[in-house]
Amino acid sequence: MRFRVISKICHGLMWVSLVLYSAMQLLAAYGLEVNNNRPALALGREDLLYSYTPLIVVTVLMWISVLLYVLWKKRRWIGLIAGGISSVAVVVMAIDLARHFPRVVSNYDEIGLTPMRLVLCHYGFLLVPLFMLLGYFFAQKAAYALLSEKEKKERRERRAARKRKKPLSSGADYSDILDGPGSEGK
Repeated sequence: MRFRVISKICHGLMWVSLVLYSAMQLLAAYGLEVNNNRPALALGREDLLYSYTPLIVVTVLMWISVLLYVLWKKRRWIGLIAGGISSVAVVVMAIDLARHFPRVVSNYDEIGLTPMRLVLCHYGFLLVPLFMLLGYFFAQKAAYALLSEKEKKERRERRAARKRKKPLSSGADYSDILDGPGSEGK
C-alpha cells in the first residue's frame, strides 16, 4: 500500500515539475527574444543573436516523453527512455546557455546566468524524468507487493528455471552429448 502512495506522489510531482519548468523554459525563450535578440537586431549585431529553438525543442521533448509514459501503461519504459534522451538535451542546452551568457558582476547589477539561475530555471527540468523513474519503480514494487505468496513463489521458480535452461553463448545445445550413452552411471 505504501509503495502505491509513493508512486502516486512521484507521478504528481512529475506533473508539477513538468508544468513549472515548461513555463520557465517558455519564459526564458520569451526573455531571449525580447531582451537579447530584438536589441541586437536594432543595433545591427547579428553575432549577438541566440536561437531560443533549443528551449522549445527540449520542452516539447519532455512533454512527449511524459505523454508516452502516461499513455502507454504496458510500455512505460519507452517514456523513460525518451525522458533520458530529453535529460541529455536539457544538460546540453543549459551548458550552451551558460557559455553564451556568462555571469558578469558589475557595481550595479549581476547579469548573465549564475549557477543558481541555471539550476533553478534549466537544470530543474531534470526532476521530471527523475520523478518518472521513481514513480515507475514504486509502481512496480506496489504491483509485486499485491501478489499472493503462491504467485511470488511461482515467479521465483520460473526465474530459476530460466536461469538453469540458459543456452550457451554459441547457441549450441550439448544435451545429447551430456545425456547420451555412458552418462547413466553419473
